[in-house]
Amino acid sequence: MNRNHLWKLLLIIFVVSWSIYEVYPPSSKNLLAEFQLKAQKKDATFTNIVEQARQLQDKNPDRTFANLKDAVGTNDLSRYFPEGNRLGQCR
Repeated sequence: MNRNHLWKLLLIIFVVSWSIYEVYPPSSKNLLAEFQLKAQKKDATFTNIVEQARQLQDKNPDRTFANLKDAVGTNDLSRYFPEGNRLGQCR
């Protein structure tokens, strides 16, 4: 193999490795703990959401995201996570 093809092969190996790394599922973190940790403001409504999510998690431990989604319901989370609104403001 000449040197011209070597760097192409190394580039392909790097891109494929990076792609596999990015597709691989993230490390297991407690979603509810991260949800609480990242919140900027915590009031009674937020506490109720977290408590309801914990109760749902005890009943159905395999539905972590769905439990949190059910606990949030129709509540607006933008006041607890203001940095999440930045994408909508970039126009």
